[in-house]
Amino acid sequence: MSGAVGEREGALAATVNALRAAFRSSPDSVFVIDTENRFLMVNETLCQFLRVTEDQLLGQPYDRSARSTDAERIREAVAVALDGTWSRYRNSGTRLNGEEFIAEVTLFPLRLSGDDVVGVVGIAVDLTEVEAQEVQARRGADLLRLAGRIARFGGWSVDAATRAIDLSEGARHLLGIANDEPNLSEAAWALHPEEERPRITEHLERCMTDGTPFELESVMFTTTGERLVVRTVGEPERRTDGVIIGARGAILDVTAEATARQRMEYQAALIDNARDAMLVREVDGTVLFWNRGAVELYGWSQEEAVGRSAYDLIGMEPSERAAAIDELMRTGYFSGEVSQRTRDGRTIIVDVRWQLLVDDEGETTGVFAVNTDITEYRREQENRQRAQRLESLGTLAGGIAHDLNNVLTPILMSVQLLAQDEADQERREMLRTMEAAAKRGAEMIRQVLTFARGVDGRRVSIDPNVLLDDLVSLTRDLVPRGITVTVQRDTELGTTVGDPTQLLQVLVNLITNARDAVGDDGHISITANTLTILDEYSSVSHAAAPGSYLQIAVEDNGHGMPPAVAEKVFEPFFTTKPHGRGTGLGLSTSLSIVRGHGGFMQVYSEEGRGTRFIVGLPIDTSQPEGAAQAAEQHASELPRGEGEVILVVDDEESIRSVARRTLEAYGYRVLVAGNGQEAIAEIENGSTPVALVITDMMMPVMDGAATTAYLEEHHPDLPIIASSGLSSGGESGSDPGGVGMGIARFLAKPYTTHTLITSVSDTLREHRTRTETQTEEDR
Repeated sequence: MSGAVGEREGALAATVNALRAAFRSSPDSVFVIDTENRFLMVNETLCQFLRVTEDQLLGQPYDRSARSTDAERIREAVAVALDGTWSRYRNSGTRLNGEEFIAEVTLFPLRLSGDDVVGVVGIAVDLTEVEAQEVQARRGADLLRLAGRIARFGGWSVDAATRAIDLSEGARHLLGIANDEPNLSEAAWALHPEEERPRITEHLERCMTDGTPFELESVMFTTTGERLVVRTVGEPERRTDGVIIGARGAILDVTAEATARQRMEYQAALIDNARDAMLVREVDGTVLFWNRGAVELYGWSQEEAVGRSAYDLIGMEPSERAAAIDELMRTGYFSGEVSQRTRDGRTIIVDVRWQLLVDDEGETTGVFAVNTDITEYRREQENRQRAQRLESLGTLAGGIAHDLNNVLTPILMSVQLLAQDEADQERREMLRTMEAAAKRGAEMIRQVLTFARGVDGRRVSIDPNVLLDDLVSLTRDLVPRGITVTVQRDTELGTTVGDPTQLLQVLVNLITNARDAVGDDGHISITANTLTILDEYSSVSHAAAPGSYLQIAVEDNGHGMPPAVAEKVFEPFFTTKPHGRGTGLGLSTSLSIVRGHGGFMQVYSEEGRGTRFIVGLPIDTSQPEGAAQAAEQHASELPRGEGEVILVVDDEESIRSVARRTLEAYGYRVLVAGNGQEAIAEIENGSTPVALVITDMMMPVMDGAATTAYLEEHHPDLPIIASSGLSSGGESGSDPGGVGMGIARFLAKPYTTHTLITSVSDTLREHRTRTETQTEEDR
């Protein structure tokens, strides 16, 4: 109670200060008392009238300021004024110096911009002399007019019979109506907007009919067009017999208050509807304000959040929170990224901006926080960074692939050369194993380049049994002995078309995941069968068109996955493995490969019981020749040369050496060069006419592109076969198509004896044919 009183006294004092000069200079006895009936302000005239000093009155009870003959009536008059109605009484008493006086005192309720009465303004008229009474009355009226102008209020009345309106001078001044306005009622009523008039009329009629007082806010315009928001207070006016003869009251300009209130409402609406989470909390964390953005971000309603600790609602790591609060208290502001928790337990990354709130005296009153969810932004940023690292890895892989292909080329051709002259069957088998391993290594390198460059791999007819046999062979090295692996397959599986290395990569990835899921012991099963889909079929990861499919399933009895995790396993960068043990790209890449083959992937998993992955591949209904791989025939069946001179250009000595031996073994003569410059010198020397050039594309001093450009210009009739360890597409020995620069064929490293010999033979044959045709045409 005392706090409320103090606030009213402070508000009253602020208003009275504006009138202090007028009060002190007034020749009338003017005073202000508070709601506790104590003097808050007095002027000198009152002090002289009562023959006391100002200090003797201030803070003293008003009804004890003089020896009154009727103290009870004074208290009643004050109570009436505090209830909102002015009152007047005549008081007789004795001054402190013993002099008697008679005074008429008028008390007015004092209101600020709000609704409550915060004090009483009193004017005392000395009636000891009639002349003094008249002067005091006029000056009292002047003071009221001054107060009305300063506080922007005035009085009004409406006659019940005639509906005539009368306004006080203060009201006229407020609305800009001249004192001599002949049609006051019409002028005053015209200042109310059309939409406001029905409401005002209703209140006036009720007041003059059944005596209902009213108070309302409405819009009015001054005669100059200024828009005002006014508070109108009205009560019935009665005759002495109680009959209502009209209505009367006061009008107060509250435009500034209404504007400030509206601005506050707009600001509150903006904050409440902001997408960011905005909250106000005390220093100890107790939530005072919680906007809709906070509701959407954290999941707690405003009713649930207000009054609770923000730290309990949104959670932060203790060390992270302590550091943030320390900086906030030291600097008054904190911003940064922190981890927080939502109502459903999700961890989110939030960009927070905390501002310390202080009052006019510098005391901390709370914290204003603006929190923005950047979880998705950070996830996308991390994905971009990973993609950039993968791009860099692809570039690095290209360089490594070139070097590895250069290493594998002499190995592959040397093994083939050794095998054709080897009579011992066991040794021949060992050499074939070495050849197969070299080819598999070359295929793996090609696959790396295919993935890094984002191009399609080669597509051939695939026997599922061969694919499964290769998978079983690799599984022996991938899976510990404590894990049992079983394989079941239908007798007739048909064939599918695709890249065998890519599909093997998919299945090996599934085996690896199953191995990690079961631990050191467990069971993995591999099953293969055919499946016919009659209707449109969909799964978590892909939709399959109707048709016949080869279905390969890899199932484990590991820890399994909950549905929420299983739904995300095909998303890029999503992994269930510990940090640092998985990239999250295995299954997403596998799905991309399977989709690229026209197939589908599906996952079934139950937490605690295991996981089953299914790969579906379309069965090839065409009749392939089945000889896609038959090109690697016996070396003895390859065409032989007729002593033509072949120039081999390569910076790798081992490749030059093995290529020379291979070509010489098939009837060719061979020259070698370590770079393009040496090759051109050998050709320009002319001592040995060159029939064909085989050149690597990446070499020091002068690379293959520059070499072929020179030869195209100066020796356009010289056929050229280009070779590179960076090719990820196209078959060795194929026509280069749009390569140009006089290149007849392309050899992708590592190439085999068969590929080398057939490419040379075919190129020389085609060159001879073109030459003969041209000769015939020239004749």
